[in-house]
Amino acid sequence: MIELLSIALKHSNIILNSIFIGAFILNLLFAFTIIFMERRSANSIWAW
Repeated sequence: MIELLSIALKHSNIILNSIFIGAFILNLLFAFTIIFMERRSANSIWAW
């Protein structure tokens, strides 16, 4: 029973890690879009 629980926890950790990595990459893309693709003004940084 303990082995089954340990396998389930490892599987859920893989899923959570992939979700967090995906969210981090999306955050970087949004930051790049807002800061560099918007008008070249210092005020666009505050939108992020």
